[in-house]
Amino acid sequence: VLDAYPILATTITNSTALVQFLRDSAGKPKGEWYWQAIKLLTGHRCADDVERVYALIVDVDRALSLEDALTRARELGNVCIYYTTPNHQKVKNEGQKGEEPACDRFRLIFPLQLPVVGQAWGSIYGPLCDYVLGVEGKYDTSCKDPSRLWYNAGDADGIGVICEDGPLIHPGVVKPESKVVQTPRLPAPAAPESCGGKPGEAYTSRHTWRDIAETAGWRYLRNSGVEEVYEGPHK
Repeated sequence: VLDAYPILATTITNSTALVQFLRDSAGKPKGEWYWQAIKLLTGHRCADDVERVYALIVDVDRALSLEDALTRARELGNVCIYYTTPNHQKVKNEGQKGEEPACDRFRLIFPLQLPVVGQAWGSIYGPLCDYVLGVEGKYDTSCKDPSRLWYNAGDADGIGVICEDGPLIHPGVVKPESKVVQTPRLPAPAAPESCGGKPGEAYTSRHTWRDIAETAGWRYLRNSGVEEVYEGPHK
């Protein structure tokens, strides 16, 4: 289910309908037409409220050419919808601080064979983007939020479908990223003044965060001098 929201909400259920929606909304004022590929739990749009994600949307800005991205999509053979954004081949912020040169700016949409649980999306989004682009780190990492709104295309001529009759991409083609948790470095505990000290002082004086974490199955990675970094147990 791909939910698109112009003035009235429209439900888009297949590639053909999404392409038609993108063409109908191409060049229209930004903010009037937008869409999502998710199901919300309560209807409150935020990452924590996303129940299911139905499509991978990859945003590319300056890092890769559209031609190279589409060549990779054809090699994969999965259904891929693409469209150029309003700033495609235009100078961004012209004459202002932070001006960016004209380049290919576009999005790739890969409908998923199986939906992904919203809570797991953050760990699989990056690996999936690297996989479909065939190169690491060329996507906009800010688009990792599954509740993000996606706006319309800049030009109807920049919209198309690759491998329309091919299979949908399966999210299991990549391994999710490991969850890394950082814990604050605690100051060295003061020795208890007597056996009648505060509760836990004796325990704290004999154990560290590393002792506790490794006992629970966490793996120590490094100490930056400010904090200790651990990797959680794989499930």
